[in-house]
Amino acid sequence: MKISMLSTAPAFDVCGPIAAPPLTTAVLRDLEQMERLQQEWQGLFERCATPCIFLSPAWHVAWWRAFKGASEAHIVTVRDASQRLVGIAPLQLRRDVWRGLRVRVLGSYNNDHASRTNFLIDPAHTQAVTHAIAQQLVQSQWHWDVLHLQQLPQQAAWVTSFTQACQAAGLTPFAPTPGVAKCTITLHGTWQDFLANRSSHFRSRLKENMRRVQKHGRVEYRRSGGTAEDFAVFEKLEQTSWKAQDSYARLGPKGWAFQQEVALAADAGVRCHNIFLEVDGKVVGAIHAVGIGGVMYSLQMLFDESVRHLYPGRALFAVHIGDMFADAQTSVLDLNGNSPFCQSWTEQAAQFVDLQVFNRNPYSRLLALLKRFWGRNR
Repeated sequence: MKISMLSTAPAFDVCGPIAAPPLTTAVLRDLEQMERLQQEWQGLFERCATPCIFLSPAWHVAWWRAFKGASEAHIVTVRDASQRLVGIAPLQLRRDVWRGLRVRVLGSYNNDHASRTNFLIDPAHTQAVTHAIAQQLVQSQWHWDVLHLQQLPQQAAWVTSFTQACQAAGLTPFAPTPGVAKCTITLHGTWQDFLANRSSHFRSRLKENMRRVQKHGRVEYRRSGGTAEDFAVFEKLEQTSWKAQDSYARLGPKGWAFQQEVALAADAGVRCHNIFLEVDGKVVGAIHAVGIGGVMYSLQMLFDESVRHLYPGRALFAVHIGDMFADAQTSVLDLNGNSPFCQSWTEQAAQFVDLQVFNRNPYSRLLALLKRFWGRNR
């Protein structure tokens, strides 16, 4: 794919006039500072029109508690003249190697547990906040070589404003590139309506899957609103699933501790919906989902390898989707993936983009030139 650099635009055409006095920025660099900000962060989160679990303070604090490793927090906060929090750019500083070159990456903290990111910006201050974040990046440019933001919502209003603000500040943004889509289901009508709109082949396969599970023994689909005991069951079930042998898919104790902390953050508006498939009293499959606002995210599905021949995943997912259609609080089910399995349930998908920005220091400028060369010669 050809990668092009954005054309330069004069500063006065980018963000328009910025209200005086200007916004102020600060950088949080450790978990304790994030925890102290949590209440204000939650307030900003609730002011945003489209809350997303991956922007909630509960998610970010839990992530840093579990996965910090060798990376350093670089959480940019933006405040207005009254010191009200109006923007947060959750970033981390880490070292990486790109095509044999050592690179200091300032970027989103994506891993198997955070499959997307975003900036949290008060909608009344979008242009001013993106301008302030760009200025902060200039101030800290000797600490990083490339800003790499992964899996940003394509429709995020601030992305264009931010790239233009970066240009005006003398940084070098590249045009956003497509990210990985996430399948979604809009919960219009009923579960029966949804099935009626699927193909006859889909319906017959699903009916056979459900029947096969039912014939295997005494079957129960047990629901839970989330308890600490649930996550002990998830961890145990994972050890008997195919994910136990896959380092990418396996969560392990640390990953399940993270999922538990987020799922049980009811005071932050998080809802949990777990389903356990029990055959003759033994848990052989499970789904873990969390919701916030009107969106429920299907985060994990597990099943014991001993029942793989029953295709329990399809049966479990059918029960899960049926529950969501019956849940008055949920309007969208986000499948958090785009595998063939996810695509078999829906043609809808949320689109994402990746964004890279380089700064003024000589090494970063060299990396930008090399990136432009690599993009043209793929």
